[in-house]
Amino acid sequence: MLFILLMVGAMPMALVEPFLGLLLWVLLSDMNPYREVYGFASTFHWVYIVAILTLVGMVLRRESVVRIYWSGLAITLLLFTISASVSTIFALVPGFAHVQYTLFIKVMVVVACMIKLVNNATRAHWMVWVLMVSIGFWAAKGGVFTLAHGGNYRVIGPEGSFIGDNNTVALAMCMALPLMRYLQFNAENHWLRRGLLGLMGLTVMAILGTYSRGGLITLAAVLLFLILKSRKRVGLLITGGIIVFFAMNFLPTHWKHRMEGLQSGAAVKSASFEDRIQSWEFATNVGLRRPLTGGGFGVWASRETWNEYGPSGYSKALAIHSIWFKVLAEQGVSGLILYILMLVLSWHALYRIRKKTKPHPESLWLYDLAGFLQVSLVGFMVAGSALPLAYFNYTLQMFGLIVALDRLSEENRGRIVLNKSFRSIASIRHKDQYNL
Repeated sequence: MLFILLMVGAMPMALVEPFLGLLLWVLLSDMNPYREVYGFASTFHWVYIVAILTLVGMVLRRESVVRIYWSGLAITLLLFTISASVSTIFALVPGFAHVQYTLFIKVMVVVACMIKLVNNATRAHWMVWVLMVSIGFWAAKGGVFTLAHGGNYRVIGPEGSFIGDNNTVALAMCMALPLMRYLQFNAENHWLRRGLLGLMGLTVMAILGTYSRGGLITLAAVLLFLILKSRKRVGLLITGGIIVFFAMNFLPTHWKHRMEGLQSGAAVKSASFEDRIQSWEFATNVGLRRPLTGGGFGVWASRETWNEYGPSGYSKALAIHSIWFKVLAEQGVSGLILYILMLVLSWHALYRIRKKTKPHPESLWLYDLAGFLQVSLVGFMVAGSALPLAYFNYTLQMFGLIVALDRLSEENRGRIVLNKSFRSIASIRHKDQYNL
């Protein structure tokens, strides 16, 4: 009942200020809070209603909307969407492809709205908070669950969501960890700083509690880059070392045995890894024989396509556990080139933002944010190399945020000052290097 009352009160705000509708839209899409309630509230299509109200609000309140900033990344996002549309038209498994294409387009609509509505520093920080809280909620819950049960049970995400299993929720938490660090680093209130630091600790515990070996590797990469990108490295290094040491000695023996497979090579020698090799060969065959269109979304889900494109004598329909091979199979060589280009341009845009803003003390918040977003991208690429998450909601939304930040740095030549009203909202710490 409380959730229904909150939603009924919040949804009309999308008509008054579409950016508030976008925040609610992203929160519902990523956090899936309706999966924690019961009855009518858990089955009602909240996201659809909020999306419609937000789009209507964008039409009614045009002063709140800006034109799309056609940077290289924005153009590549559009080209990749067109490529995915063409591959769906010529899909080898149309029934599956149309369902997955619909989900993909829904995410891309959110991305487009982010590009058009995140048009100042305050809105950028609101979006970072929502992206962090959406995954941070499950990270806090998973961390407490791991501590309460001694790590004897796996942490998984909300059932039926894009982070529903242990591997996907581990990746999402690894990508949210840099956002937590950014907000913790810039928080004014010491209780908020301590709370965010505690949340980071719970997130590490939750990632370890997923029993995801890929999550462990990704966590190691994220922590390393997090230290490299932070301007205050010593404290983070000490804190991270204490948390990891405690976690490794706290978790049960069967967790350690599972992770020892990475060192002994058992993970590589397992039957599941052999299946992945076969799926990569299948993806290569599809991509090379259909370089312009690929096989469409879900080409791997049909035994008929496996009989035609798969390795000889191998007819099982297997998911393609790699973002690179998955895009190659579903979108072809041309789609893979655009996909890699999106990641390269995202990294370059963040590098360019950091280069522009570093000389300007009043813009160091943007310098920090760009660096931490780079860490999130590192986490995605590391984990995605062994997971079928090419069209991960969280990553695509970050692309939209990066385009918006790129526009802010370009329009203001890197001298972007936080709105004073935001200080009371996000508790940004006042220091000499920040002009609030």
